[in-house]
Amino acid sequence: MKQKRFTKEFEEEAVRLLRTSGRTKGEISEDLGVSLSTLTRWLSQRREREMEEPDRRPPGEDPAAELKRLRRENEILRQERDILKRATVGSTDRRNHLGEHITRRSVAKGLSGPSVQA
Repeated sequence: MKQKRFTKEFEEEAVRLLRTSGRTKGEISEDLGVSLSTLTRWLSQRREREMEEPDRRPPGEDPAAELKRLRRENEILRQERDILKRATVGSTDRRNHLGEHITRRSVAKGLSGPSVQA
């Protein structure tokens, strides 16, 4: 069987994806069409290089910028989550045509219709 050859850029990007995506090695290797052992080897080689040259960072990996981006992304996700929570709670909230809150008790008593004054 012919062995696949990958560029260094592809290897670096695969390792970056592995480290930042939160997905498993198996998922990433399947998505990229790379064997699990190859992906694991690339990760090990990257760690060895970083241990030998701790001050050398791969291009495009500024920890401060990455932290800032992740904090911004977390805040957006929190806001979206809160909106969805309110929407879910709101969809179970029942109100009559006057905007008054309807409870099961008021429905049982027949109070959910329009108010009638005597």
